[in-house]
Amino acid sequence: MINKLNKKIAIIGAGPAGLAAAEALREKGYTDITLFDRSMRVGGQSYTCEYTSPDKKTIRYDIGSAQPMSSPILLRLLKQFGLNLGRGPLQDKSKVVVAYSAEHNKEVLNYLKYRFGFPWYKMPLVFLDLLKLKQYMKRYKRLAEPGFYDFEHLEETATGFTQWMEEKKFKVLGPVLIPQMCSLMTLVNKNMEDKVYAYKVFKFLHQQLKTPKRYINGSYRPVREGFQELWIRISKNFKLHLGVKIKAIARTPAGITITTETDSFQFDKLVISCPPDKLNGVLDASKAEQAIFKTIVYNPGYRGAFIAKHAPTDGIYWYIDSYENKSGKAYLSLMIPEGKVDDTSCLYSCVFAYCDDQANAVSILQQSTEQFLKETYNAEITEWVKMQYWADYGCEFEIETVMDGVFDKIQALQGALNTYYTGQLVGSASHSAVVDYSYELINLHF
Repeated sequence: MINKLNKKIAIIGAGPAGLAAAEALREKGYTDITLFDRSMRVGGQSYTCEYTSPDKKTIRYDIGSAQPMSSPILLRLLKQFGLNLGRGPLQDKSKVVVAYSAEHNKEVLNYLKYRFGFPWYKMPLVFLDLLKLKQYMKRYKRLAEPGFYDFEHLEETATGFTQWMEEKKFKVLGPVLIPQMCSLMTLVNKNMEDKVYAYKVFKFLHQQLKTPKRYINGSYRPVREGFQELWIRISKNFKLHLGVKIKAIARTPAGITITTETDSFQFDKLVISCPPDKLNGVLDASKAEQAIFKTIVYNPGYRGAFIAKHAPTDGIYWYIDSYENKSGKAYLSLMIPEGKVDDTSCLYSCVFAYCDDQANAVSILQQSTEQFLKETYNAEITEWVKMQYWADYGCEFEIETVMDGVFDKIQALQGALNTYYTGQLVGSASHSAVVDYSYELINLHF
């Protein structure tokens, strides 16, 4: 046992998946763990920023992964590392989500007004839909566990979620869940909507039902110190190489050699948490690995932060189909009040619909948001604080690759040449899911 726990382990990627794997290893007693990341910061797609108001008040806001509240493991880590839930105008509230259809100019969910989001007269139909949904949740219960491998109902759930819901004839939940899931899972990339498959949605729904602090029941509880702070605190337990460019990764049954521009390192085992296609030309990938890497696709998109006067601060406003607006002007998808700047202004973080015109995306997204808030609330955006483009968001596989058993192939590769894979590619894009998957990976193989 002593020799086993003294193994030297390298992890590529210092985001939630990589650092969750590192912490899981530390909890099992491993002591020699090193993380490499091309970025100069830890956290990956968990990214917290700070704004200083004119009166010197600090307002934290998240511009990356912003709702990892569905994993018991993650909640334990938040508590263990001294973090707190609740921040900003919504700190003392629980059910705060309002879902609004920009296309049809009406609310589809309102947890500020209604306990269950819907008015009372819709509840009988909602109840019948929930009973039907529960049957399928039970049928697909394997998706409640980490990963997509060994799922026997893949063929019937590899259809688009829109088509799946329409075929099952959901009366009320269909028009609500379809745009919600499509917007969540593609970072509001309309071009990718037909690739939101039922199996991925049920994985997400199972994940969200694990704890009460989740979007799905209208709740939102951000981390007061910011989500990235958890990974910053966890990272202090390990050796870190940030801003590093890896030149080569060579693997043999005897061990791993990682070569950077300045050094060479020897390890016994390797965990890859970043999208593995980013290591093309660096990793000595086998033919089986290469075949998998070349099928990876992404759902890129923008997040932003702005200061506005007279915009609503009583909840999260989710414009579930803004990217379907026929006028082409409504790109705002999610607006979260993060902190009061003064008596009339608040700082908001937001998610945008995908913009096809990448060369002019920032100006298009900003101008459309300014116009939308003016027309909808008579609100004025006074400052754009930050824009963040996530090029690597939502890495996944085409459906043909999934049907060919790619998740089972990856599972069969785990441990080959002392190499293990984790991250959003195999755990799904949910912050919670990648943490759960990393812990399962370590528990199974170390």
